Amino acid sequence: MSENQNQLIKNIVPPQELIGEETIQITIADFAISISGLSSKLKEKISERYEGFIGIPASNLFTAKVGEGKDCFIPWTEEGMLNIVEKDIDFKTYIISTDFSGFADMEERNGFVLLSKPDDVKFSMYAVENYLMRVFNIMVIEAGGFFLHACGVVKDKESYLFYGPSGSGKSAVASLSPELGVLSDDMILIIPKEDDYFASSTPFWGSMSRALRTKGTYPVKRCFHLVKSTETELKPIENIKAMTTLFSSSLFGAFNTKRSSKLFENIKCFVKKKEVSELALPLKPVFWNLIS
Repeated sequence: MSENQNQLIKNIVPPQELIGEETIQITIADFAISISGLSSKLKEKISERYEGFIGIPASNLFTAKVGEGKDCFIPWTEEGMLNIVEKDIDFKTYIISTDFSGFADMEERNGFVLLSKPDDVKFSMYAVENYLMRVFNIMVIEAGGFFLHACGVVKDKESYLFYGPSGSGKSAVASLSPELGVLSDDMILIIPKEDDYFASSTPFWGSMSRALRTKGTYPVKRCFHLVKSTETELKPIENIKAMTTLFSSSLFGAFNTKRSSKLFENIKCFVKKKEVSELALPLKPVFWNLIS
């Protein structure tokens, strides 16, 4: 982090005034973030986007407030992309971005979000979402789990996970499984529970139709690294390759060394427990004949 960014961190202070008086709680599996200080329009937008994940009780709760920020934002990247930087100090995480800055105290389980354009509801919605994703990620890693860029499909009350880089076929797997429930075509939460691993739906979806979405938490049956091919083929992969490909497909895995080490250990434990295979996929539904 540059000296200029260190200076910006000093400006990340609790908001003197909140954006509004509304509060909402978003829950994924047993993790929840309660956000207060929302305007009625921003709360309405969040409620619509996170339908099915609102107000559900959870034992792992984090609280945050929303206010307006000043002199604590960074410019867009040279390519015009969203720019986000994190810095951990003890158990406190500072987040600096182009449209928001945030703070999270993981010991006290609270924090705040500072918006650069609080009057722009759509802009603020995505700023809050980026904050939520990062705080949820920290909470889940602490609990031994991780978020995975994957399609999760439910079959016979068990989950099948398909992960890989953009364009590898995650959304196609969802569309090719219309008779089955789909947890997400983009982001799955994986968490250890009762000496097993479970996959949970999340409100972070890709292009999948709402009609296909299934909410809930299901034990993981199998996990597949997707590879493009003209032929359908299933083969085992070594644990080290499974771990490295899972790590590269996890959420914000390389943001800092401490969290990266914990994340890698979480993935290592998952691979010891669950079989990971490579699935060459020509994007035809016949792949279910191989893996079921």
